[in-house]
Amino acid sequence: MAVIIILSLFIIGEKSVNKSFPNAKDIYRVKRGENVASVPETLLTDVKEKVPGVEKMCVYSIGEALYEFEDNKAMARFMATNDNFLDIFSFEFVHQSANPTLLVKDNIILTKQFSEQLFGAINPVGEMLEVNNEMLNIVGVVTDPPQNSSFVFDALTSVEMTFSKSELVHNEERHNMLKAFVLLNDKVDIETVNDNISGMLDHWQAFKNQKLSLQPFSKVYFDNRTDDDLIHANADMIYLLSCIAVIILFMTIFNYVNLTISSGYERLNEIGIKKATGAGRMNIFKQFIIESLFLCLFALILAIFIATLIAPLFSEILGKRVEIMELILQPQTLLTIMVIFLIIGMVSGFYPALIVSGISPIQIINHQKILKSGNNRTGIITIQFIFTIILVTSLLFINQQLKYVKNKNLGFDKELLIKLHLNGNSQKKWKVLKNKLIANPSIVSASASLGTPMEILGVSEGNFKDSGDKTVVDMQVIGIDEDFVKAFDLTLLEGRNISSSDSNVCLINEHLHNFLEWNDIVGKKVFGSAVIGVVKDFHHLNLHSEIGHLQLSNLSSLGPGIPSSLNIRISGNISQNLEFIRKTFNEVEPGTPVQYQFYDDWIQNFYQKEESQANAIKLFTAIAIIISCLGLIGLVENTTNKKVKEIGIRKVNGAKVWEVITMLNKDFVKWVMLAFAIATPVAWYFMNKWLENFAYKTELSWWIFVLAGVLALGIALLTVSWQSWKAATRNPVEALRYE
Repeated sequence: MAVIIILSLFIIGEKSVNKSFPNAKDIYRVKRGENVASVPETLLTDVKEKVPGVEKMCVYSIGEALYEFEDNKAMARFMATNDNFLDIFSFEFVHQSANPTLLVKDNIILTKQFSEQLFGAINPVGEMLEVNNEMLNIVGVVTDPPQNSSFVFDALTSVEMTFSKSELVHNEERHNMLKAFVLLNDKVDIETVNDNISGMLDHWQAFKNQKLSLQPFSKVYFDNRTDDDLIHANADMIYLLSCIAVIILFMTIFNYVNLTISSGYERLNEIGIKKATGAGRMNIFKQFIIESLFLCLFALILAIFIATLIAPLFSEILGKRVEIMELILQPQTLLTIMVIFLIIGMVSGFYPALIVSGISPIQIINHQKILKSGNNRTGIITIQFIFTIILVTSLLFINQQLKYVKNKNLGFDKELLIKLHLNGNSQKKWKVLKNKLIANPSIVSASASLGTPMEILGVSEGNFKDSGDKTVVDMQVIGIDEDFVKAFDLTLLEGRNISSSDSNVCLINEHLHNFLEWNDIVGKKVFGSAVIGVVKDFHHLNLHSEIGHLQLSNLSSLGPGIPSSLNIRISGNISQNLEFIRKTFNEVEPGTPVQYQFYDDWIQNFYQKEESQANAIKLFTAIAIIISCLGLIGLVENTTNKKVKEIGIRKVNGAKVWEVITMLNKDFVKWVMLAFAIATPVAWYFMNKWLENFAYKTELSWWIFVLAGVLALGIALLTVSWQSWKAATRNPVEALRYE
């Protein structure tokens, strides 16, 4: 019950996210196609002028930026948006100027928590805050985003101060891409609005035949397939935990029923005496139901206490803090706990009460066969082991896939490669920083880039007439300098590398070269940049996605040429190298926080969701094994109680202990083998579906299924053999003395 309470509270907490906004039911997110949240900024004007029923619309982009205040520099999360955002999501001003608008580029609005962090309790309106080397005027302070919401930000700025820039280039078209929410009139028909907005991008070649649609805000938190800068639930984890909670509830109820019926043998005299003295079937029935409810009530009190103790462990696995006492006091949670209590108490007590209350005094006196339905209970034991084997198999497969993606050759050398984040003035001083770093012999190479593998900041698409009028869609773009190929240890298949004197040139990857079917790259261009080389394919996206089209453009051809990262390959003593990098960075940009990650560690973070699933399954597999063993204990006790006299007679006639144990164990082995035969295809199906999340995956090895079956069988035999041994070594005189 403690586990069920924690899982229920976690799921309730997840389901309550974004419900605290007053207009939540009338808020919708604009989507492009199936899973794209970004839309062109021009849509803001189109919707306002052409779509009736839309009361307000906001566009936004969220990103981290460097701020400076009183000689302190740090990173904060900024949302670039417009005034409608505050109205749509009902943010209230704590402090404000006469005109707290975001239409002015130099204005900024702080959240209450961020304001207190910088200025304490005083009103900061009228003060200046430096963000990314620009002085912004504080025009207001608003309430903090609710903790149970998808929004996390420290301040709001004008859309012109976009901190997470995204631009889509299609032939001659260039679009500033942002995300958007709309607030609809509560009387408008959503289907009508969807029809009106559907084809609003058709006049742009970049979005030809791409349909727009509105997604209810209530579904945004659980839509983790769409990249929108918001916080999302691990929807797969919630589904997994919901299934596990139901399974654990089922297994718990069955075990209680099984153990209660098994212990009924020890209470036959009590039941017989009560029946003989006039107690009716309903009296016995009520007794067992009340006993079940009292036991469940006692278990519930202990479960809440246990849940409070183990909540930190579950919080770490679930990736979200579970506050037991805080959640329990909520009406919805109290109702859920009472429903769980009543279900377990009533259902657990009903079947034993029905069976035991039906025993007549004559049956007890005559030692007739009672407490039947053993086959039903063995069937449920089989189901328990089906769940256990599925969980064990899933755990083994997930761990194998995680090991595969972590060790797969990505096409570039990620070992001893550091990703140093550039921000503030360090973006403008990157050449000075790079030259100082490579002066150290332990720095093998250093390369500046706008975007990196696994962090793409640019996308282009368009038509190529000289390739049979082929259309390239979603081509990833990384801005690089002349040392990028060396730093990442890439292989050049054709042409030459970029040099520092080049202007408006690029490299393309093997995948794009093959798609365009160019026999020779001489004279070829990609969106105005001359192609001078082809690099061997490497994974510039994580292994959830296939290798796609990639353009490596020299930084000068991407506008200002301000890189986002400095990629540094080191050798020798790691700690000394890191200290040198920190010291050099502080010399170039004093006071700015040094943010860096090793590529191998950073890349592993892309599989955090699968890591969490593996950890959750690991814990619940252990719980399922324990519960299955408890069920076996009850069932083998029931079986041995039925066969006490048979065992005694066999022993009197010379049967050895191991023969008795074999006789008692063979049926249990049969049930586990049956569970294995059923669980294997089910586990294979679900693991195949799970592996669809990866473009690159391991094989479903047969030995994993066998190992899961052997583990389940071994656990079952250990559990059963202990009970069987006790029955087999019992003195036969005790069983036969009344015969």
